[in-house]
Amino acid sequence: LSGWLKAAEEGKLTCEMVAMSPGAGIDVWVAMSRIYARQLEQSGFIQEAASQLLACHQVREAVAVYRKAGLFRDALAVCRLRLDHDDALVKQMWREWAVHLETSGQVSQAASAYLQASSPLDALRALGKKGDALSLARAADLASSIGHASAEQLKLRADRTREMESKMGGAWSSLPSVVSWCRV
Repeated sequence: LSGWLKAAEEGKLTCEMVAMSPGAGIDVWVAMSRIYARQLEQSGFIQEAASQLLACHQVREAVAVYRKAGLFRDALAVCRLRLDHDDALVKQMWREWAVHLETSGQVSQAASAYLQASSPLDALRALGKKGDALSLARAADLASSIGHASAEQLKLRADRTREMESKMGGAWSSLPSVVSWCRV
């Protein structure tokens, strides 16, 4: 056991040491698994670190490892599989995933994630920000379903945008050839 403690202090635990640690008791195994997971995380082995934590039922720590690495989809998957649907961390991960999607331009998916996080106003804002007819129509439907005052205004914006998009449809069809010509 003293060899394991020395290896743990020096950050030189091996998977074999962790595999043998249950022989010293469940508490030792959990402690070794957590230390080994930290060691793996610091070495850039994020998936392995999270797996090690999940093996010893440290779900929230595994989610934290994924979050810290920016792997929101993985963190959300673990939350959905291992935590109750009404757990605050599940909603928080939906929100973080929505923010990530929105900042990367995936507005429709972000709106869906905001709805999963019980944030319909954020979903409404995200859809309204995109500005195309389909997104505005979806925003109008959402606003109507939650009784938001902007429903009628969004519907009018969606209709005007749809009209404008249909009028401009033919003009935009030649845009790719113009863009490719400009790059030459």
